[in-house]
Amino acid sequence: MRGREEKVKKIIRDRFLMEMDLGFRHMEKYIRRKYFGGLLVLFMAIFSTYSRHIKKLSVTQIKLIFDTLDREVDGELVRKFSETDLAYIYLKKRHPNFPKIQEIIKESLIASRKPIKKLVSVGVRMSAKHQLTYDGIARAAYPEASDARKVLEERIEKGKEIYEIIKRDPSILNVPVGRYMILDVLRETLAYSKNRTLENLMETYGEVCS
Repeated sequence: MRGREEKVKKIIRDRFLMEMDLGFRHMEKYIRRKYFGGLLVLFMAIFSTYSRHIKKLSVTQIKLIFDTLDREVDGELVRKFSETDLAYIYLKKRHPNFPKIQEIIKESLIASRKPIKKLVSVGVRMSAKHQLTYDGIARAAYPEASDARKVLEERIEKGKEIYEIIKRDPSILNVPVGRYMILDVLRETLAYSKNRTLENLMETYGEVCS
């Protein structure tokens, strides 16, 4: 059974890593499409600097989530998760709004674990007649596309809450340059994530749910 669980985890984890890579490619294309001339050179330099770090953090975060699915969400796990979170890394810890974001990061961890735990649990129990693919596991775990959309968009909403706090007061950003670009990238990332979720649901369920 342990071998089966690891196989299921790998299928789901590989899908998450693939989606992460697609997201980074989209953002690079977005910046190249939106900015021109000197601005493009400047923003690509900024993006390249931050994206390498962010990608490494994202891979670490995905691994952390999968490696700790059997653990309860306690202070230590929240701390480790926070240390891989973009909001935690690039924000001023002494800023008055930071405690609000810390709480949202914890909620984001919980929202991230929920669908993964269900997918793994259902995938392990699936009979041989079911196709052991990400889409097959997803359909078995969430037979209705609307239920899958709800749980997948929960974390996106947490990202939106953090974005709105930063947008209202960008002084919380602990970066020397590029605040405008970071806000722009965050906004586009949220829009891409929502659209990509709908595309994935269409591919998995053959329908767009409301």
